[in-house]
Amino acid sequence: MGLLSNLSLTLLVFLFSVSFISSEDCTNRRIYIRKLPAQFNGDLLHRQTLTNPFLSPNSLFPHLSFNGIGPKTHKRTHSWYRTDHHLIEPFFHRRLLEYPCLVRLVKK
Repeated sequence: MGLLSNLSLTLLVFLFSVSFISSEDCTNRRIYIRKLPAQFNGDLLHRQTLTNPFLSPNSLFPHLSFNGIGPKTHKRTHSWYRTDHHLIEPFFHRRLLEYPCLVRLVKK
């Protein structure tokens, strides 16, 4: 549990620090994300929700809100969410698509 919580904390710090990077400060911070066919990403997630009873659309729907962050833990807070650890990859991918230093073409 300790390793998972440390990894989660590191990931959250990185993801929330991304929003403070200006596009002028992208020196050595550029990222390229290759667009894969749907059979390797969206379709794969869809197929797993159909075949795995623990990942049924009804059980996953609440965790897919807020681009994979999940529902809020309670109404009094604006920063704590019930993120499902199985959905960390789609969440991380979605955040990277909003990264200010994302490049569209790979330099050779």
